[in-house]
Amino acid sequence: MLDSRPSIRDGLSLIEMLVVIAIIGILMALALPAIQAAREVARRMSCSSHVRQLALAAHHYEATHKKFPPGYLGETPVRAGMVVTENSYVGHLVFLMPFMELDEIYHAWARKRDLGVRSTIRVSGDPRYMRWSNGAVNGDSLWSDHQYKIEVLLCPSDDAYSNSSSTVTELRTTTTTGMVHSFSEPSMLGRTNYLGSAGRLGVGVPSRDAFRGIFYNRSETRTAHITDGLSQTIMFGEVTGQFSDPVLAKGRLRSISWNAGPQWTEWHRPIYNYARHKRVEKFSSMHPMVINFAFADGSTKPLSEDIDGDLLVALSSMAGQEVAETAD
Repeated sequence: MLDSRPSIRDGLSLIEMLVVIAIIGILMALALPAIQAAREVARRMSCSSHVRQLALAAHHYEATHKKFPPGYLGETPVRAGMVVTENSYVGHLVFLMPFMELDEIYHAWARKRDLGVRSTIRVSGDPRYMRWSNGAVNGDSLWSDHQYKIEVLLCPSDDAYSNSSSTVTELRTTTTTGMVHSFSEPSMLGRTNYLGSAGRLGVGVPSRDAFRGIFYNRSETRTAHITDGLSQTIMFGEVTGQFSDPVLAKGRLRSISWNAGPQWTEWHRPIYNYARHKRVEKFSSMHPMVINFAFADGSTKPLSEDIDGDLLVALSSMAGQEVAETAD
């Protein structure tokens, strides 16, 4: 008798296995962009949380000290006939550390530097040396205290530690000329993806004072000084640094130290043709087409990378008597 029962095969044939593998590969290729997009959304939300924490820390500082921290303890006006540097070289983020559970790092700076906004130290010589030694050969060095990696100051979509060359430790304008200065230091220093807003060019030039931001050289800003409105004034934003290809953000040349002064907005204006550039002189981010900002009311908002430069200047000023609306 013939057995009419169907034959049973063990496993799949080679062709069937290849078809299954091909289908899985196609499904993965279709799903990967969605997965990457979801991860970037999560990173951007985390970044937004970081910048908001800075704004809240600034308000806690203001509630305690009745003013926001100085943008930078840089030069005071040089007296006639004297070649001196009067500064402590401490940036605004250092002042916020006690309000971000970073007391140990802050106290090292407080012990070794005069953090008074109206205090000065009288030294002469190379300011890059003075930054670490406090102007004396045997002065207390801040070198090791400046090498902490602080996660809340880093954007998860970027790698601020990717370069092996240098770190910008000073972003400021002088009190007399408004010129931009920056020093590059060795790459092991601690870094940041966030800085406060100095406005268009910071402090000191009367014709530009209407465009000052909340943070500038030896600033003592209070909430009452922000007459443009808290929701209309940028407090903090994202920064990346300098790249050999500033459009594609390839070949990082310089990162930015968490001891740097505040960022300005002058170089966002269209006359410089720096749209979409990642540069030391601009707010910028690694998020696709947007930059996270925290406003003075504590809110956060991603603004377009292509935002009109003059609009961003208006948003960065705290008392320019202009109201600048942003699109959601």
